Amino acid sequence: MISSIKQSTGSFTRCDFLPRRQRCVAKSDVVSVPSSANVQGFKCSAKPLYICSVEGFGSRSISSKSSSVCRAYEAERSQPLDLNIELSDQEARSEAAQKLKIGIYFATWWALNVVFNIYNKKVLNAFPYPWLTSTLSLATGSLMMLISWAVRIAEPPKTDLDFWKTLFPVAVAHTIGHVAATVSMSKVAVSFTHIIKSGEPAFSVLVSRFLLGETFPVPVYFSLLPIIGGCALAAVTELNFNMTGFMGAMISNLAFVFRNIFSKRGMKGKSVGGMNYYACLSMLSLLILTPFAIAVEGPQMWAAGWQKAISQIGPNFIWWVAAQSVFYHLYNQVSYMSLDQISPLTFSIGNTMKRISVIVSSIIIFHTPVQPVNALGAAIAILGTFLYSQACFEGNPFKTVPGPFKLFWQCMRSKPGEEPTDPFHYLQLDPPKREVQLDIFIWMVCNLGFTAMNMSCLHKVFFLSQFLLSIVSVSCLIETLKQNLGGDPSLFPSNFLFGTASSSYQFEGAFLNDGKGLSNWDVFSHEPGKIRDGSTGDIAVDHYHRYLEDIDLMVSLGVNSYRFSISWARILPKGRFGEVNAAGIDHYNKLIDALVLKGLEPFVTLTHFDIPQELEDTFGGWLSPKLQEEFRYYADICFKTFGDRVKYWVTFNEPNIQVIAGYRSGSYPPSRCSSSYGNCTYGDSEKEPFVAAHNIILSHATVVDIYRRQYQEKQGGSIGIVLHAKWIEPFSNSTADKLAADRAQSFSMNWFLDPIIFGRYPEEMNTILGSILPEFSSNDRKKLNKALDFIGINHYTSLYAQDCIFSLCEPGKGASRTEGFCRQTPQKDGVSIGESTALAWLYVYPQGMEKMVTYVKERYSGIPMFITENGYVDENDPNSTIEEFLYDVKRVEYMAAYLDALSTAVRKGADVRGYFAWSLLDNFEWTYGYTKRFGLHHVDYGTLKRTPKLSATWYKLFIAKYSLVKTLIVKEQ
Repeated sequence: MISSIKQSTGSFTRCDFLPRRQRCVAKSDVVSVPSSANVQGFKCSAKPLYICSVEGFGSRSISSKSSSVCRAYEAERSQPLDLNIELSDQEARSEAAQKLKIGIYFATWWALNVVFNIYNKKVLNAFPYPWLTSTLSLATGSLMMLISWAVRIAEPPKTDLDFWKTLFPVAVAHTIGHVAATVSMSKVAVSFTHIIKSGEPAFSVLVSRFLLGETFPVPVYFSLLPIIGGCALAAVTELNFNMTGFMGAMISNLAFVFRNIFSKRGMKGKSVGGMNYYACLSMLSLLILTPFAIAVEGPQMWAAGWQKAISQIGPNFIWWVAAQSVFYHLYNQVSYMSLDQISPLTFSIGNTMKRISVIVSSIIIFHTPVQPVNALGAAIAILGTFLYSQACFEGNPFKTVPGPFKLFWQCMRSKPGEEPTDPFHYLQLDPPKREVQLDIFIWMVCNLGFTAMNMSCLHKVFFLSQFLLSIVSVSCLIETLKQNLGGDPSLFPSNFLFGTASSSYQFEGAFLNDGKGLSNWDVFSHEPGKIRDGSTGDIAVDHYHRYLEDIDLMVSLGVNSYRFSISWARILPKGRFGEVNAAGIDHYNKLIDALVLKGLEPFVTLTHFDIPQELEDTFGGWLSPKLQEEFRYYADICFKTFGDRVKYWVTFNEPNIQVIAGYRSGSYPPSRCSSSYGNCTYGDSEKEPFVAAHNIILSHATVVDIYRRQYQEKQGGSIGIVLHAKWIEPFSNSTADKLAADRAQSFSMNWFLDPIIFGRYPEEMNTILGSILPEFSSNDRKKLNKALDFIGINHYTSLYAQDCIFSLCEPGKGASRTEGFCRQTPQKDGVSIGESTALAWLYVYPQGMEKMVTYVKERYSGIPMFITENGYVDENDPNSTIEEFLYDVKRVEYMAAYLDALSTAVRKGADVRGYFAWSLLDNFEWTYGYTKRFGLHHVDYGTLKRTPKLSATWYKLFIAKYSLVKTLIVKEQ
């Protein structure tokens, strides 16, 4: 508001007072200034006039040189006046209060939008129906406002037919933009959608220029170059680019520009404020969208998708949908309350700053992998947006901006050989700590432009960068990286092993090549009906012939170790009474040498479920104690031949799974079981699992003994065993169920670890099984005394355990006597312990990782541990596209959550020394054949082509961040 004018007459320039069709006027055009008597009738209709200068009013001569002063779709044309105006204290306070109000609107708007985007992406991941999701959010907002009007929380708007006619094109644009944005987010990462949508200011200029006839100063057009270029760079370097997602974001940009223009004009001069205006807009959009949503997707698809989402997520999914719908309405309503107070240009800039908040928060929350060049594209686009917001102001657009932006501007304005005006003046200020990281980030972006500047400025900038970085950057970067990892990477030891895992039968193929004998799995997989899809591991993923290619994949991931198993039948086709297969020895020598050459630590398992079929036929497999000597002979050859380069040995992989599947259920070779447990010809499910386990435990002790006596000291390695370790939660808080959870562990993992470490079976097993359980001799106990150097943990999932001794429980896994009288189930009160996956036994429960590791630490007195397997499974759906396989967001979320839980356990004192992801490649998944995919790399089983998935890139970045943090900590110290 104008409160007083020192002179009664004069001249000034003002685009605002021209008819709306005339977009700009030269400054030489003169309009008479009214006298103070009638100045009150000369006010801006919606907000105070912006003051450009208060000097020399009336006495200053106005240049005759014409210059254009315009802004993109400024609905109110609030251009600066060259007037000598003074504001009263009351009006100054009013203006300050208005700025504070808008600031609060902006902060609330951004916060609500961040929350909405989080829940929106969670909903779309579980329920990929963007048309219905869009409809629900509009319906929720409409309902909220109808209730508000009904109970008089808000006054209903006074509208007429003309209002709704004017609103209709806005609603069409809003509907298109809303659906396009939701479709985009259903296809790509949240961050990518919003990076592309940060190009909205460019669309606003282009629309205003070519469709509305506005013109702009040259700097405006130049500012579009980094916006468009940055978005293009981010798009072409996106790790998982999807054209539908990209086009959705682009269409959304265009639609929302039209919406903002027409919305501002619709609110102009109307009695409907921002809150009610958006409410009406939401209702009209709902009417427009609903029939299209039904036609495109339809109730049948929605019902099936909803049922699947509920079964996977549980009741929480309903809350996710409610949250995204409510927060969508709230953030839009607040944004329109902002738009009611500002111009569409300022609104567009606010939108871009909002997107920065969403991009950063979504990357951290969803652990979205981002390449440096991709991040650079986003940064350039955002920098262009800032330049665009300043481009219409005369003079130095950075005069109010501290830090590197100011330096950048001053250097750009300096002529070659000329010193910039006081480029270090801002260093005299003491900026708040919250600006430090932003300044460093901005500095990195601006540094790209300095190469084209004069050396004098560049020289000073270089020293400034050293000054800033030496003081703050190391600590800031460490803290930022720690937060982005979801845990503290410095907790992992400096020699921590990050790797991937595999097994010979699942990976190698070449089942009869180069002298290899038949293994038990070669024979078993060829029996009709044993493998779900009728496949075999004859070729698998042909790792035998492609190991060099696969090692390159490991190197690209940045891992420092590779866990693999040796095929016993490839080394000794006929056992110890046959000859050693020289070709098999040569293959593993080449593999190990190639790993060492690339800086990868070999982590070798002696047997991963597969043994020579000859040993099954001759001795009856692990039911015979003679296999102890067979295993000793085989292990001795491996230690002698490969031990100079192999420092980590594993005797057995998951023997607690092997004996149950092979001798209780009969689902694995040798396929022995009682008729009540499975479809087997021979076997005794009540006794044979314990006999086989006993022989495996003694075989382990025998091999550890020979390694320690003959090889360990000179080779400097270590040896351990790997167990399948699922975490068991009590079904209830009752003492009986808590004891059942303990028994479940004793009848699974502790069944093997207790004898190996303590020389005896768990007390719970002795009490329940009695004479069924074999006994150890005194000599056995001597060898078993702490017969390992580390414990390998294969952890994937968790279950509940319900007592069946003191309580009635339904028949099921674990409920029988030989299973410990503890029924195991993934569900309680109809709710799963975690999100289900493509395998019936694997549920996502990250807390189980921390609890399992802590349990092992406490029970076994701090023996070092390795997470030797951990991974997520997808269904090999023949109807899925390669893009869908590669965009494995669920696997990324799984790994991020489980690694976070692991870091928590380490922080609490667990001695964990490595983590191996299962698996490097999609592979033969035992009795499931090729119907399940666990790999970080997709394998086309027709061509055997390997293609990295999103999870491979995420794992690579996780390891890179860990390495960087370690380096920074060393430098900081």
